[in-house]
Amino acid sequence: MSAELHAAADAARAALQAFFAVATPLVTWSNKKVELVADAAGAAAMLERWVDYIPGAVEESTRAHTGYIARMAEGAAAYADVLDALKAVGYEAFFTQTGGMCAAIEIKLGADRYVYVTDAEDSLSWERDEHEGWAVGLYLHPSGDFVRGDDTPDGDVESLLALLAAVLT
Repeated sequence: MSAELHAAADAARAALQAFFAVATPLVTWSNKKVELVADAAGAAAMLERWVDYIPGAVEESTRAHTGYIARMAEGAAAYADVLDALKAVGYEAFFTQTGGMCAAIEIKLGADRYVYVTDAEDSLSWERDEHEGWAVGLYLHPSGDFVRGDDTPDGDVESLLALLAAVLT
């Protein structure tokens, strides 16, 4: 790697470290997913992996990716209570986007299945006060084939947990 690219990568790393020094909650970003991390060490480890993905380690790419990470962190923070509740009952849950910045909560169910959680009638609202009901869809990995799903107009966490249990049985 040239000295110029090293300098650009160092600048990108510094910008992201500054972002994570003040970001609440701390997040990791990987394959379009945002996951809460416990401490700055986890964020620092993420930064080391993330800088490798900056195309050419240029400033414009850094700005775009930092904005993406910030937006995903906002979404994860808006649904932190939901993510915490899902993790508390044993699910590996992440705030994600399914393409075109359509938000969802993804739950990994082993190597061959996953669930997308959205609003009852659309993608997950980015603003929590606009959230309406829940929809749960079970899919096969890696094909993405839909298996089954259901929805409820109730938007509380308890209704989501009940709906998830019904879809997975």
